[in-house]
Amino acid sequence: MFCEFLISSGRRLPDAEYTIVLLVINGCVRSSLVNNRIPPTAVGGSLMCGLHNPNRPLNFESRQRELAGLLMCGHFRRKTIQQHSDTCRNVQFDPIFALMNLEPLTKLTWAFQLHYQLCFRTYRLRSVFSNSDRENRLSAAVDEICQRHTFNLLESRVHPNHLRIQVSLRPTEAISSVIRIVKANSASALISAFRLEAPIWGRGYLAQSVGRVRIESVKRYIEVQAKHHGYATRPRPPVYRFRAIRPVSLTAAHSYFELNHHLVFATTRRVGIFGSVMGKALTDYWLRVATKHGFAIDRCTFVPDHVHLLIRTRPNLSIEECALSLLNNGQYFVGQNAPELLVQAGIEQLWQASAYSGTCGEFSTALMKSFLRDG
Repeated sequence: MFCEFLISSGRRLPDAEYTIVLLVINGCVRSSLVNNRIPPTAVGGSLMCGLHNPNRPLNFESRQRELAGLLMCGHFRRKTIQQHSDTCRNVQFDPIFALMNLEPLTKLTWAFQLHYQLCFRTYRLRSVFSNSDRENRLSAAVDEICQRHTFNLLESRVHPNHLRIQVSLRPTEAISSVIRIVKANSASALISAFRLEAPIWGRGYLAQSVGRVRIESVKRYIEVQAKHHGYATRPRPPVYRFRAIRPVSLTAAHSYFELNHHLVFATTRRVGIFGSVMGKALTDYWLRVATKHGFAIDRCTFVPDHVHLLIRTRPNLSIEECALSLLNNGQYFVGQNAPELLVQAGIEQLWQASAYSGTCGEFSTALMKSFLRDG
């Protein structure tokens, strides 16, 4: 299926008699109207734009600038296009196409510090580790398991009927998977060493995020981004701030958790793309994406070239899964509804393939570490 948008633009672009704009997205041509459906994570297709100017040749960059000016004049409507189709039908075009590929991100380069406090109890709260031999065997087993699976064990504490550990993980690792690995392997080691009756561990667990700074400090930092970057004194600062009035409740079977993550995304080459209007539109869209994928956005601040978020996740999600769903769906949204922003900026991808993530919580990593060590 193919569709041509022919628009007479003499008043908009004095040097050009006519302009042809072809929007090809996801393999077929669509108008740049708002699509409220949440797309799949994969983003594909291209934005093909051709400009005709019979009077003077234009280089690639000047054609991008003229296209951006045309697109910002307003939405293309089918009725307007139909009115101009008869006028433009017999015009001979010699278009030069600028191709923009919106490819999905599949992996990210990370700067991260992800610390978690985990606790799980014995089956029916039996005092399995009441003697020193079993306690020492469990501590050694947990150390060996974490080394084998490259989990960074920061601290651990064995109690008669439960185990508390503090771990540092990578962005690709989900809390539920880590707990499952530690439980299964430690139970196997204990049963073979002491001929204990299975099961060793109960089904539930507790998981909390901790970090170098507490969550209140992160919230304040996200709130003052406009001042931090010098936008606060402008009459109309290009900043959008979001704060969830009623935070979304997240649940998972047989677990209690509070997993807070600070995320930072930057545009390609740190080009200024966002303003208050686009920041609000993308935040509203991201809230629907988060609901679909099972996490929650509590805070968000857009400045022109990057965005800060405070999100809460379920234990079965890695932070990289959450980040990729936001980045790819965000790129899709901007490509569908404001492609002129990408063309004007001269970038073919909205986001850099990198991100920052840091955990935070009610208590700091150092405080909880000392609690395990001394408690």
